[in-house]
Amino acid sequence: MDKSSRKKRSMKKSSNSSSSKSTKMNRIETNTMFIRKFEDYFLEKNHMICDYNMLHQIQGEKELKKLCGEHMYSNIQGNLEDEDTFKYVIVNSRKKIVAVITGYFEDGELVDICRCSKVPGGGEVLLYYVMLKYNNVHNTKHLRGYISGAIPPIEKGDSPEVEKEKKERLNKYHIDRGARVSEDSNGNREFTYSYPSILDYCDRLLNVGGLRLIEARKVPLPLSES
Repeated sequence: MDKSSRKKRSMKKSSNSSSSKSTKMNRIETNTMFIRKFEDYFLEKNHMICDYNMLHQIQGEKELKKLCGEHMYSNIQGNLEDEDTFKYVIVNSRKKIVAVITGYFEDGELVDICRCSKVPGGGEVLLYYVMLKYNNVHNTKHLRGYISGAIPPIEKGDSPEVEKEKKERLNKYHIDRGARVSEDSNGNREFTYSYPSILDYCDRLLNVGGLRLIEARKVPLPLSES
């Protein structure tokens, strides 16, 4: 092999390495930009997004159960030392939790996602926020969880037809945001978001004025979606 061939190969390797680093930096920079925009959006409303374990004042059992229900309350309280567990919250100016998301980091994916919110867009933003955070560190590609709620929540006295309609509305909620909704052999519904679909929706929310639409929504997220 002559010197010119070796030089060309060396230049090609260097170019590929630089391109890979550039792609990684562009990904992280994009994620970080969206993360900061979400944080700023809530800071303007005197709310703050943070890791649950960073809270100095923990809300009482009654308040958390009222916000998220029994199932999610156990998720919030359990496995505090588990490194694979994540819990992010939105707190208001009185340091009260108004939105929560919990789940696990497993085999490179975010799984068993549960979330609840009493503020418009809280649960939705936390879903994207967590994916962006984990993609920065682990290059996480997928996020999934089971669908157990409805929009609006099912109430006592609802007919089977009304219940079905409400559940389908929640399926559509996820599909409209780029998720794939599937059903296992036991009839359990599951949503799966890919990183590119979340990135695309973040762009629509933050760069096309979509966050203003979140504020205008009248239909809340189910009390506890798991």
